[in-house]
Amino acid sequence: MQTEFHHIQTLSVMADVLRRGLLEEVQLEQDVVSKIFPKLDELLALHRSFLVDMETRQRASVQPGMRKNYIIRQIGDILCQQA
Repeated sequence: MQTEFHHIQTLSVMADVLRRGLLEEVQLEQDVVSKIFPKLDELLALHRSFLVDMETRQRASVQPGMRKNYIIRQIGDILCQQA
């Protein structure tokens, strides 16, 4: 889950900082920037959705009487939804 969080951070930087900088500062055309970052928005949405699903599964897997202890026993269904 930590790795997925970092993927989202990296993709967000690419979407918000790099892409916007290329459009506004470098003044590249939109189609050129789109070729540099193909499907970036879709990829970011996919990773955000996956993280939300995993966090939901984490909350459902918390051990009774414990706040931070959890065991996620199944993620196959979540992975299959990503396809």
